[in-house]
Amino acid sequence: MSATLDLSGIEVFIQVVKAGSFTAAGERLGLPKSTISRRVTRLEQELGARLLHRTTRQLRLTEVGSEFYDRVSKAVDDLEDAARSVSHDQEIPRGLIRLTAPVDFAFSYLGDIIASFRKLYPDVEVDVEVTQRTINLVEEGFDLALRAGKLADSTLVATKLADTEFALFASPQYLAARGQPKVLSDLAQHDCLLFRGRPGRRRWALEGPSGLETVEVSGHVSANDFSFLHGMLLADAGITQLPRFIVKCDIHAGRLTEVLPEYKSTNGALYLVYPSSRHLSAKVRAFRDHVLKELEAQPWAMKRSLNRPGKDQQAKGARRPAAE
Repeated sequence: MSATLDLSGIEVFIQVVKAGSFTAAGERLGLPKSTISRRVTRLEQELGARLLHRTTRQLRLTEVGSEFYDRVSKAVDDLEDAARSVSHDQEIPRGLIRLTAPVDFAFSYLGDIIASFRKLYPDVEVDVEVTQRTINLVEEGFDLALRAGKLADSTLVATKLADTEFALFASPQYLAARGQPKVLSDLAQHDCLLFRGRPGRRRWALEGPSGLETVEVSGHVSANDFSFLHGMLLADAGITQLPRFIVKCDIHAGRLTEVLPEYKSTNGALYLVYPSSRHLSAKVRAFRDHVLKELEAQPWAMKRSLNRPGKDQQAKGARRPAAE
């Protein structure tokens, strides 16, 4: 037998058996009778065995041909079933989604989003890895990641969900004890909780009624995690900048209040990232579109500029790709 078997010849052979003649098989496959005959002959030569008895009136399988047909026709049927199954999975959301998300967004919003998604798509299971670590999606087998901040260049595709708007917050108890800042420069007299910096003096830049303004602040506590700073606010420890989505429930419940609400800053954005937009599975497409729809209803996300499905980006700047 030849080291390489002509698989197209096997398909022709199966069609000849099903159709009962070279002519009928040729009509099914859109090939001349002579081509059909040559391919079956070549297959027999490759196998070193006669598969068909040929007469002027009919074709009949040999004993070897009958056994070969039973095995290869089943294999082809299995391949076709597998192909149909893959196509079906591409059309109907089902199966497992592996998702990674940062702690702050996961605790603030992700639970509600996944719960409403599961109601719409009960055949999809969701496995969430909540971590501040930047996971390599391809190497670790994840379908999607929610990432905040400024994204580094990579081969991943990023769909921008929302601009991340920061504002100033404190607890009512802290403000009652230390006083309510009236102007931006008043922050210099307050305990400020610092993000990504050593305790001491820092310069904050915020957009206000007169444009960009800066103020030098000081604090005795700094951290590299918004959840920690959020907890410090609730412990009446000072004033800090946080993304609006983190404090939504606390503002509503009166546990925190916004300080100098006319001032804000935009630092990065929230993205949904995934390895490739080619042949994106139905479950991933459905989840992406659901997250976009859910975030449209959030007041803190109203001013964002969305990249709609089908316009995922791999460019630099405002539409830069995501870090791996």
